[in-house]
Amino acid sequence: TIKCALISKDGSLLYTGANSGGIKIWNIQSNTINYVTLLAGSFWNKFRSFSENNHGHLCSATVDGEIKIWDI
Repeated sequence: TIKCALISKDGSLLYTGANSGGIKIWNIQSNTINYVTLLAGSFWNKFRSFSENNHGHLCSATVDGEIKIWDI
């Protein structure tokens, strides 16, 4: 189940986070998945939010307070 989503600042990507701890990065124009990962050690965490910055980083936060910064 998707718990949070964010469209990239340039509108080309959709980031989704699920209960499973998985992050998917979708290419909106081609409707394909660019990247999938599981948060190490966080399989049961639920996502609370995403944030993207201008330096190619995605920040994910879970309900138990775990924060990760991803190079994208």
